[in-house]
Amino acid sequence: MPVDILTNRYSPSRAGVNDREATLMKRRIDPAGFGKLFARTVDGDLYAQPLIVSDLTIAGRKRNVVYLATSRNWVYAYDADDPLDYLPLWTRQLGQAVPRDAIEKGYLNFGGEVGITSTPAIDRAGAGGTIFVATKTMEGDRDRPSFAYRLHAMDILTGEDRAPATPIEAALKDRPNVRFDARLNLNRPGLLLQDNVVYLAFGSHDDTGDYFGWILAYDAATLAQIAAYATAPEWGEGGVWQSGTGLAADADGCVYAVVGNGRSPEENLEKRRPPLKAPPRVEAPVYGNAILKLKLDRDAGVLRVADWFTASDVFDLNQVDNDFIGGPVLFERPGPRGTVERYVLGGGKDGKFYLADRDNMGKWTPKGDTSILQADQFCTFHIHGAPVVWHKSDRDIRAFVWSEKDALKAFRLKGRRFETTPQSMSEYRLPTNELRMPGGILTLSWDGKRPNTAVLWAVHSTREDAMNKTVAGTLRAYDPLDLTDELWNSDMDAAEADKLGNLAKFSPPVVANGKVYVGTFSRELVVYGLLGKGRRRYDLGIFELRNIGADVIKSGRRAGGRYELRMTGAGIGTPDEGFLFANVDRDPKDGVITIVARVDGINASVHPEARAGLIMRRGFDKEEGFAALVVSKEGKATFLCREQPPAASPALPTRQTDAPRALTFPIALRLMIKGADGLPGSVQVTAETSGSVAGPFQAVGEPAQLRLDVDESIDLKVGLCATAQTAGPITESALPAWVRFSKVVVA
Repeated sequence: MPVDILTNRYSPSRAGVNDREATLMKRRIDPAGFGKLFARTVDGDLYAQPLIVSDLTIAGRKRNVVYLATSRNWVYAYDADDPLDYLPLWTRQLGQAVPRDAIEKGYLNFGGEVGITSTPAIDRAGAGGTIFVATKTMEGDRDRPSFAYRLHAMDILTGEDRAPATPIEAALKDRPNVRFDARLNLNRPGLLLQDNVVYLAFGSHDDTGDYFGWILAYDAATLAQIAAYATAPEWGEGGVWQSGTGLAADADGCVYAVVGNGRSPEENLEKRRPPLKAPPRVEAPVYGNAILKLKLDRDAGVLRVADWFTASDVFDLNQVDNDFIGGPVLFERPGPRGTVERYVLGGGKDGKFYLADRDNMGKWTPKGDTSILQADQFCTFHIHGAPVVWHKSDRDIRAFVWSEKDALKAFRLKGRRFETTPQSMSEYRLPTNELRMPGGILTLSWDGKRPNTAVLWAVHSTREDAMNKTVAGTLRAYDPLDLTDELWNSDMDAAEADKLGNLAKFSPPVVANGKVYVGTFSRELVVYGLLGKGRRRYDLGIFELRNIGADVIKSGRRAGGRYELRMTGAGIGTPDEGFLFANVDRDPKDGVITIVARVDGINASVHPEARAGLIMRRGFDKEEGFAALVVSKEGKATFLCREQPPAASPALPTRQTDAPRALTFPIALRLMIKGADGLPGSVQVTAETSGSVAGPFQAVGEPAQLRLDVDESIDLKVGLCATAQTAGPITESALPAWVRFSKVVVA
């Protein structure tokens, strides 16, 4: 049965799990059979997560429809499955978006305009259904602009209004200075539709100005405002932005929010008139860095705080801008004697998980977070995206998170706390010496019954920090039962046919009906799925096999994430070169090229000098410039390199550096290639070894600077290599020798 995706992260629990995916099973996700299918063009950046409505009769036939909303206030309805049906079914433009400089001069958090920045919500009740969208607009001229937020309700079949758009405004009657500001406030969390009420939450643009955090409730039929709640009216700030995650809701109709930082007492003594004094203890959740449980009293027109938790070190967190930003995520499991344990999970820039009992959230204690179930360090740096919580069974609940400067990690719930030691973690990790905001944004898909069908999807910046500029992104697929098993990523394909484009900050991939929908800042939606017969298949997964030199048997095999190469040939960098090369093209102008692989073992009893490893080569011709990091059967690592000879000149000598000591298999190897500063046509190559792909790595000699005459029109050939280091031919029937690689990453 086709599924609908009508809200951010699949459901109001915001767990980030689609448990009805019957097509994209783990065994089907590999480079040969899975990849990019098509894209849909939009005007603007896709901060909002795509939404899917299935079996919808629109434009004369039944189809699945994907809904997209952009930073330029455009809303699109597209066919979700047919690559040839590339024209939108309908579009709607909802007003002039706000140029980022109109928020504040030099403001860089947005690429251009600020319009629709939250994930809409869809109600399928009635004929067709209704999509609710919040827009930010600028009116008037640039010298005297005015700003407005509006809530729209549109027919999903036509894009026409279901009710007149309503201005989004708010103020507190007993505090006239506490007012919603359409310029300063930012609607980042996804919209929540619950019990015929639309909830919206607001933070700010980069903590600019004297703003207040807000949670607002509107009647879904009339769009009339029902209630308004300010998170930190006494002190200011307390923004709700949640890295785009929507407000959460449970079956009791309670609404949950993760509140960011408020002002520190020192700031308020300086900025507020009359001055305020810090109270001896927190008596209400008005200081930021809190998790709130709210209940709407519709008759009274009030959102009341039913329960809450505030960090014990709230004032310190406020002072250093360490927001609560990941979550909220709701989940449950059976408790003792027929009870139900009900949890809410949030994350922070401090790298902690904040886990609370939804029926006793703990409020505030001045020393230590003893009133909460858990407030432990899980990550080395900022948690931005909400954790994914997978209820694999009542006895096995796991949380997945990928912070900046870290690896993707899985933690298992034991008792009423998550174990702080990862149950599993990826071997690919974001670099520790640079920011990679926002880390990985995650989603999980499975059929809801068989854990071996599950796939964990992650999107992150490919090379740079996405905080204040638009950067490339990468989509990855992992086995959630073992995060060391990376099934596929969008940078693997040799022809770069699966490239994602520019990362859409905080927007999770959406898995539905056999496809993966990923918003981008490249002004398009990218759709991935199972490939047809027309897609080129490479000899060996992502690689093309090439025999370099004579007397080389071109033979390799691949199973899952493991690669095996037949070992024949006279050697690498020798006068009579001969080796097997599993290669892929990489362009040096795109930045640092990194090749990582684990050599699990070399089975070559008849070839005592056999070697295998990683190689970068200018081309396939004899005497080409190259760099290789190879390992022998005894675990001895050697770094070999040679410059490109001048035209019509003989080969230059090969330089060799041996590692100071032998390693024990499995051995991780890493080559990193980058342009040499100030030397056009040259590259710098670093060779490293480790006992684990996760490191730490040790350099083999000094980085080598090589003249390769590389320009923008030349792709380097990079990949795996194997040689028997034996002169003379080896027949197919001879005792075969093989090397096995695993954990292969080319980026």
